Amino acid sequence: MGPYQKPYFLPAPKKLVFKREEQIDISDFSIKADKKCEKILDIYKTKLGLSQSSKKKTFLLSINNKLHNERYVFHSSPKEIVCEAGSVRGLFYCLQTLLQMKDGSKISFVDIEDMPSLNIRGIHLNFDNFRQMGYREASIMIQTLAKFKINTILIEYGDRFPYKRHPLIVSSNTLTISEIKNLYKLAKENFIEVIPLLQSFGHLDYLLDVKKYSYLNEGDNKGGRQICPSHPDSLKIFIEMAEEIISLSKGIRYFHIGGDETRYLGVCPKCRKRAEVIGKGGLYIEHINKVCGWIKKKGLRPIIWDDMICTFPETIDKLDKDAIIMYWDYWATAQKTTFLLAREYETNRGVVYHKKWQNEWNKELSEIERENIMRFGRFLDLEKEWEPEYREKFLPYLGNEFPKYIKSFPYLKFYRDKGFEVLGAPLIEHLFACMPDYHNWILHLERPTRNIFEFTRRCIEEGALGIIGTSWMNYPPEVLYPGILATAKFSWEGIKDEK
Repeated sequence: MGPYQKPYFLPAPKKLVFKREEQIDISDFSIKADKKCEKILDIYKTKLGLSQSSKKKTFLLSINNKLHNERYVFHSSPKEIVCEAGSVRGLFYCLQTLLQMKDGSKISFVDIEDMPSLNIRGIHLNFDNFRQMGYREASIMIQTLAKFKINTILIEYGDRFPYKRHPLIVSSNTLTISEIKNLYKLAKENFIEVIPLLQSFGHLDYLLDVKKYSYLNEGDNKGGRQICPSHPDSLKIFIEMAEEIISLSKGIRYFHIGGDETRYLGVCPKCRKRAEVIGKGGLYIEHINKVCGWIKKKGLRPIIWDDMICTFPETIDKLDKDAIIMYWDYWATAQKTTFLLAREYETNRGVVYHKKWQNEWNKELSEIERENIMRFGRFLDLEKEWEPEYREKFLPYLGNEFPKYIKSFPYLKFYRDKGFEVLGAPLIEHLFACMPDYHNWILHLERPTRNIFEFTRRCIEEGALGIIGTSWMNYPPEVLYPGILATAKFSWEGIKDEK
């Protein structure tokens, strides 16, 4: 027998005490549980090799409703081991920690007190973009997510859902009904909540490219990729598609309706005429609120991407108050950034830098910021050229070093101040991985890791619901694992200052 190897954990428990430089042989213990723990008892027995046969030493599982839902407390001694949690889910997370220290039939002599820093800790399973991800890959990923205490998956199907009412839009690479049911079953077994995502406005290429539905294209077949909000069939077809997804999504609480990057508002004659009266923002929020209203009638809470609400900030006061805003920003990697993620509709949109970064301040740029500028950046005099409407709305959220530096994820507090619950959406893959001249992106995984790190810090700071790491590029799904681990680590452990 070799020397004792101290285990390390991911995510690390909040409080962990190694009591002895030796191990406990848990095969000497008899497992017992109160009635509330019956659902998890068999899992403990199987995973840890425990039995309920009569032994002098006891391994006790119990539920304490006074504890946070996902909190657990673990205490070990030579004759008794006690695991107490706020729910069965908490006991499941305790088990994941124990499995990381399990060495045959032995575990370390430890005491643990642990709970997550964010309530929602999620990953985007994007079947629409990740064409290489099938049922098998998704199943493996779900089990891996559970191991690291991820508790949510955002599933985006695109054309890979087996729609019965609209079969012309279904890809030959679709998932089957049986596979989808099994994924939900597997997620439930691993205490993972599923949130379906169906675009209700833009990014509907797979629908609008089909001749039968092309009449709904607000972009007039010129790449608009969004449906006309003035046509009654737009909402009707969304509802028909959403009903099929919901029918297979037992036990869900949320439904993501997309709504991002709808940059062809007011193009068709009917929408153009209406936009003259209510504005392009009015077209947007009117359609979105109709979708939110229908989602709520199904007993679900709508989630919406944030960018168009930010583009038309006057609409936030009209947005359905039950909507959850999911804020995406893939560029910020530090507490103060050198750019503004400007979301104006037509002018000054994008990753904008004050023009002094071209010359006067240029030497102060980090390598990450230089790459941002080279590939995405635009220069603007943020004091004089930034549109007054946006300056008035957002200046209070940019920090006291504006215009040179801008507080990371400034819109987070803006949405919270408006009374909305928010989810952060970092990127769990490299931002430049899709660029043909950026061959060595895998050497620079610090970028997505720091994006996740800083987004998590700000979400904790502003009391957000949590974070869901997003993914968009058609790589083998295994490229997501570094970002998954970073999301799991930071969203559970919280953020500790680096020394």
